[in-house]
Amino acid sequence: MDDQHNLELTNFGGDQNLDVEEIERMLAAQPDNKELRDWLAFSLYTNNRFKEAIKHYIILISQSPNNENYHYYLGNCYYRSGLKALAIVEWKKVTQINPDGKLAKKAQERIQKA
Repeated sequence: MDDQHNLELTNFGGDQNLDVEEIERMLAAQPDNKELRDWLAFSLYTNNRFKEAIKHYIILISQSPNNENYHYYLGNCYYRSGLKALAIVEWKKVTQINPDGKLAKKAQERIQKA
C-alpha cells in the first residue's frame, strides 16, 4: 500500500478499515444513509480534503440543522479553505445551538482567533 492510501484509511465508522473511495462507493449505493455520509465527511476532513467535505456537511446540516458537530466541522472546513467569514457564521451557529457545550467553547475560541 502506498503512503497516500494509508493516509486515507479510517476506522471512524467502527472496526472496518475503509479508504475514502470505498466509503464514497457505499454512499453512492445508499445516498440517504446519514451515518455513511457523516463518516465520509469526517474522513475527508481528517484527510485535509476540506472542499469535498464541505458539500457533505452541507447535506448533513440540511437533514439535521441543529447538529452542532456538523456546523463546527463545516466551519473548520471553510476556515481551512480560506473562507473565514463563512467559518465564523458556522461557529456562531454552534454557540447558539448549545451555548454551554464543549463545542461552543471551542467555536468561540476559533471565532476570537479568526
